Amino acid sequence: MDIVSFRMKDHVLLPAYTTRGQTPKPKAVLMLHGITHDMDVLAAAAEQAASRADVYLLILRGYHDRTSPGALTYHGQTDDDIESVLHALKQSYDHVTLAGHSMGAGSVLRYMQEKDGRYLDDAVLAAPFLHPAHPVFAPNDGSDDTYKLSLKKAAAAAFLTRAGVQAAGRMHIVDIPLRQDPLQPGSTTYRKKLSYRLMLSRFIEKETDFSRIDFNRTRWITGAEDEIVTADRFVSFCHDHGLPDPVIVPGENHNTLLTSRTFLDILAPAEKQTRREPDAQSGLI
Repeated sequence: MDIVSFRMKDHVLLPAYTTRGQTPKPKAVLMLHGITHDMDVLAAAAEQAASRADVYLLILRGYHDRTSPGALTYHGQTDDDIESVLHALKQSYDHVTLAGHSMGAGSVLRYMQEKDGRYLDDAVLAAPFLHPAHPVFAPNDGSDDTYKLSLKKAAAAAFLTRAGVQAAGRMHIVDIPLRQDPLQPGSTTYRKKLSYRLMLSRFIEKETDFSRIDFNRTRWITGAEDEIVTADRFVSFCHDHGLPDPVIVPGENHNTLLTSRTFLDILAPAEKQTRREPDAQSGLI
């Protein structure tokens, strides 16, 4: 896959892997990663969809720079970054889909809530980790300490933020492993600290407020064997809150879902449209 860059409002460049080639496609798909930017499975899904759409795998702010901790300048900056990329894509494509996997689905949902789904035609949420307070997760026996969350720091950051202490948003509450090469499973890893503000900016503000989500252009899909977001609990949660039924794919888990035929057909159904030439001011470099 090639790498392109998108220019944000503050002129920071965020990288994205893409399947964009010489042959024009009528549709673009912007896919958002989960709590890490490991992208081998996302890349496999993108390659499968490449005959139907130009797929872009964006590395979100806070993950894009190995030399600094993962942090945002202000709350909601991730929403503005997604908006900048979608606006750039809309200058070149007639149809733009915003998709997210795992926590990336939470970012998609938040964007639709905060920005009213601006600059996108539809959204796809896969294996959706929509909010940590939702009762949809498989029991955790604590044996996997790969991702380290400091509950004490998170509670302190939340208290200080409510008290108006803006610096609390920069407190590091999560420690995760990231690959030096996101596309290679065997790549050397390093530890990355993520701030309270960055983590909070990936979820809707109120965990059960879906009032501004346009579900007419939103699809969510999960695997029947998902080991993180369990299918039966997610279905029950949707029913309890009057949300549309998710698509459940038999035999697929949290990651294999992304290379299933069902996901491909939802992500990039065959369409006959024309592609406009990119605008030089679009922000895509």
